[in-house]
Amino acid sequence: MELCFVCPIKGRFFYSALWEVNEMLAVREGQGGSRYLEGSVRVSCPLCNGEHVFGPDELLCPLSVREQDREHGANSKGGE
Repeated sequence: MELCFVCPIKGRFFYSALWEVNEMLAVREGQGGSRYLEGSVRVSCPLCNGEHVFGPDELLCPLSVREQDREHGANSKGGE
């Protein structure tokens, strides 16, 4: 599955299906029965050639970013 990430060095987004679970991903139940995702993923960055670790709250919705791509003319390797 392709996810959308933002490089913390370059500040631009990129898509990758080559991410890995960093130790674990788990669905947890919070107070009042709400559910949330806990864990992180690791991905190699094509923009800065580094490796980054992202938590669930740092991942972008690929569909919303692709909508921005169409509006701003950005490509799938990184947006302005």
